[in-house]
Amino acid sequence: MLPFKATFFAPTHHPVVKKNWPITVTVTNLSGKSIAATLRMNVLLGGARVGRIDNGKIYHFVGRYHEIITWPQKSVGYPLTLQAVVKAKGKTNKLLWAVSVMNK
Repeated sequence: MLPFKATFFAPTHHPVVKKNWPITVTVTNLSGKSIAATLRMNVLLGGARVGRIDNGKIYHFVGRYHEIITWPQKSVGYPLTLQAVVKAKGKTNKLLWAVSVMNK
């Protein structure tokens, strides 16, 4: 069992190409208190990494991380997965969020 709880939230699984898509990652200890963590996000296709959000930058935060992602036109039509790799307390949790980018 992990010594922390990590959650990922986005308003939809169907972001619109070139439109702001806000995401939030929350990390707490098992008692619900915010803790320090790192985050890196990958884009997967069939389980294989095909891209990285922000060129693979690792973000350091305490408790809650917010970001606005803008999906490119070339991502339309593929069954993608956004993978949030969260590290805290010496352990790693990989959160997955299915994404189908839409044209408007």
